[in-house]
Amino acid sequence: MSESTVPPAHPLRLAFIGAGSINSVHKELLLREPDLVRMAAVADPVPDQANKLAGEFCAPVFSDYRQMLDALEGEVDAVLVTTPHFLHAPAAAEVLRRKLPVLLEKPAVCTLDELEDLKELEKSTGAFVQVCHQQRFGQKENWLKGWLKSPDFGEPSLFNIDLYQNIDGYVSDKPEAWILDKNKAGGGIVISVGIHILDLLRYWFDDDYVEVCAYGRFDAPFKASGRGHRSQSALRKTRSGPRRPRRPPRITRKPRMQQVTAIGIGNPWFQLGF
Repeated sequence: MSESTVPPAHPLRLAFIGAGSINSVHKELLLREPDLVRMAAVADPVPDQANKLAGEFCAPVFSDYRQMLDALEGEVDAVLVTTPHFLHAPAAAEVLRRKLPVLLEKPAVCTLDELEDLKELEKSTGAFVQVCHQQRFGQKENWLKGWLKSPDFGEPSLFNIDLYQNIDGYVSDKPEAWILDKNKAGGGIVISVGIHILDLLRYWFDDDYVEVCAYGRFDAPFKASGRGHRSQSALRKTRSGPRRPRRPPRITRKPRMQQVTAIGIGNPWFQLGF
């Protein structure tokens, strides 16, 4: 916490819906900033996971998030949803109906209809939804935003995204993993990994996508027919003009890697990897 930060009257009381492995990242903040945020409770249908996450903070555990929200009415300031993707929408909707703000792990939801429903709930309840696109706050990402807006880079003419995902890391001990089901995952590598870079491009260029085309086929172990091994999403146009990735994202058996390249008019360029 910087010297100029005014501490809150009491730490933010944050309830967790979902106790999976992604919470190891969120737990670091709670341990580092106990005066700013504390764990109010954990809800997860798997007792071992819930107890493991909550135990370090002496937080109560619930098997159902509705029961948690009922029991702790008035004792929770915000809710973090870290469930599998297909459970984001119903959990977030329940939190909004109770007029509590909700932070969603990415991707926000699995379908456009679910997103529209949450937007309507935001309007009707006055609570809000935020998605964990935290890379916007990174030091190098914000330095790049300034450079991309400078005359040194000029107008952007093209960007390219390369994505690799270690799918074996998800499924080696979980043959029925939900991430392999497109209806539960909400999409493939573009949603699971590429969503951060897609958001950064919107942030860097103060722009948004208005025309997208996609095609894809699936290899085992994904639950789809066909023997193809590549998928491609071409972001054909943004509000300010055409943008075309040159190579498709891939799901491979390599360590996870993300890389984005952007080229400006006159050929200045940058490349950033994660």
